[in-house]
Amino acid sequence: MFEESFTGTQLAHALCNNLVKAGKLKEKPAFIRTDREAKMAGYFESGGLDGAKMSSFDNPGAVEMLVRRITNSEPWVDDAVEALVAMLPESAAKAKKVMGMDEETKAALEEAQDRTAQRRERLEEQKDAGRDDRGGGRRDRDDDRDEPRGGGRWGDKGYGGRDDDRMDRGGDRWGDEPKKEKGAGKGKRDRGERLCSNCKQPGHMSRDCPEPVDEEAVRERLAAKAAKDAKDAERREKKAAAAAGGDGGERDD
Repeated sequence: MFEESFTGTQLAHALCNNLVKAGKLKEKPAFIRTDREAKMAGYFESGGLDGAKMSSFDNPGAVEMLVRRITNSEPWVDDAVEALVAMLPESAAKAKKVMGMDEETKAALEEAQDRTAQRRERLEEQKDAGRDDRGGGRRDRDDDRDEPRGGGRWGDKGYGGRDDDRMDRGGDRWGDEPKKEKGAGKGKRDRGERLCSNCKQPGHMSRDCPEPVDEEAVRERLAAKAAKDAKDAERREKKAAAAAGGDGGERDD
């Protein structure tokens, strides 16, 4: 068990004691336990996981999501989650697992969406201001280009003779083919064709989506990532065990 007054370091110490008792963490050589506990304490302190946070959980899913997020899915994260869930009050430990966003995560997401909306408004204002500033000057330059130029080594025709005929046909003054638009034909996909993973509409990405967050889709992605991380951890452990051979000196971290 744990106490609500536990710091992140104290919670990590209690967790390692339980892992040793369950045979999930080696106590000798001593550095194995010491290194693991120090790493857990660092994660818990930086991620805000302490006795008070543990007391706020009402189902195992909340513990798992927080631990996986703050530990970057370390190879031992499954054992840590299992032991932490066992430390919860019985009502929370046996409750149905809900892989949803906690209030802090929701608040952070809403804040990010507000910043995105403000940034989008500023960009639109800048674009409008830029169009107004360029309007008159561009028309004046276009009028100048329409006036014929004569003399010089081009002769009396200036730019209005045979060379201009080629330009009218789409080429340059040497008769080349019309220049292709920069970037065309290189397989680049128009950003407007991308679909938002939240609302499934084109024109923006999920982080800029003005629609409410699809929490069901978020839960599915988190569950899929957790399953992938677990498989990757299992493969790494098997690879490490095979490399270590039978010397018995495998180090957990």
